[in-house]
Amino acid sequence: MKKLILVLCVICLTLPVFGQIRALSNVFPSLDAEQKVAVFSKDGLALSSKEGKLFLNPVSAGLNITEGILRRNFPYVTEYLIVLPFKNVRLVDIYNAFGRIRDLKGRLYHSATKGEDIPLFEDATRIISDKKTTPIPDPDKVSFTPRSETIFIKLKDSNFGNSFYRAEIATTQSSIICTLTNFRSLNFFFIPVIKENSFSAQLYVEPVNEGILIYSVAGTDVSDFVAKYVDMNSAIKKRLDVLNAWMVDGIK
Repeated sequence: MKKLILVLCVICLTLPVFGQIRALSNVFPSLDAEQKVAVFSKDGLALSSKEGKLFLNPVSAGLNITEGILRRNFPYVTEYLIVLPFKNVRLVDIYNAFGRIRDLKGRLYHSATKGEDIPLFEDATRIISDKKTTPIPDPDKVSFTPRSETIFIKLKDSNFGNSFYRAEIATTQSSIICTLTNFRSLNFFFIPVIKENSFSAQLYVEPVNEGILIYSVAGTDVSDFVAKYVDMNSAIKKRLDVLNAWMVDGIK
C-alpha cells in the first residue's frame, strides 16, 4: 500500500512538468534577436553547413531531437526552424498530418536548371515494408497518438526517380518527431548518388506558447566526386522546404 501511495505521489508531481507548454526560448535558448525575427516570418530560419555543424541547439523535453543526425557525422547538414501562429492544435492533429503521405505528391519546388516550378515528388505512397514495396493507402485519421510507429514510403523523385524511405515516428505528451531515412540508394540515371542510409531528415513538432514550433534538420553523405557537381545543401533544403510545406498544410 505504501508503495502504491508513493507511485501516485510521483505521478502527481511529474504530470504538470510533462504537460507544461514551453516557450520558444525554452526550446532554443541560444537564438539571437535577428534569428527570432526570422523564426516568426513566413520563410522561417534556414541554416546550412558543409562541415556537419549544427547551429541551432534545441533543448530536449523527452525526445532527443538531433541525435539521429549528429551520430551519423553527416558532412552536409541543413536546419530549418519556424513557429506558426496556430492555436488549439492537438498532438493527434500533428500525428494525422504525418500520416497523409499521398499529399506529398505534386508539391512544387523551383528548378534552377529548368527555370520553372516543377513537382519534386511526382508520386508518393505508403508501401508495405522495406522488403515488399506494394503500395497501400494512407490510413484513416486516428483519435490518439501511438508512442512509436514505423512506416515505409515510396517517392517518385524528380531528380532521383523512385526512392524508398523508412519513417520512424515517436511521440511524448508534448511533441512528435519523425525521422526519415533512405533504405535504398538514391540514383541519378541509374548511377548511385546517395548510398542507402546516407540521407536522413528529422521533423520535430511541438506546440509552444507562441504557436506550433517546427524544427527540421537533415543531413547526407556523398562522395567528393558527386559533391563537385551537386550542391548538396541546396538539394537538402529543397526537400526540407517541401516536407515543411506538407507538414504545415496538414495541421492548418
